[in-house]
Amino acid sequence: MVVLSGQNLSCKPRKIAELGPGDSIGIGIMSLLLGADKYYAFDVVKFANTSQNLQIFERLVHLLENKSPIPGADIFPRVSPKLKNYDFPSDIFMMNI
Repeated sequence: MVVLSGQNLSCKPRKIAELGPGDSIGIGIMSLLLGADKYYAFDVVKFANTSQNLQIFERLVHLLENKSPIPGADIFPRVSPKLKNYDFPSDIFMMNI
């Protein structure tokens, strides 16, 4: 189990389930890139957009390769909880790119 730097959040999920992913499975793609073994997406209607998800995959790989910082309140002002540090989360990075 990994504890995120000073955030009191623990994580090292191997199986991820997402309810209502809509047209983007970005959460699932990132989960798999970071080491999850399985991703399950459950939605009432088939919204998935393959070409959009391929673009999202490429952007996520780029973010990981560059160890980009997490977007903060300037981009997502309503996201909670607020983090003490928005640097790239190296302490949970499970993949060697």
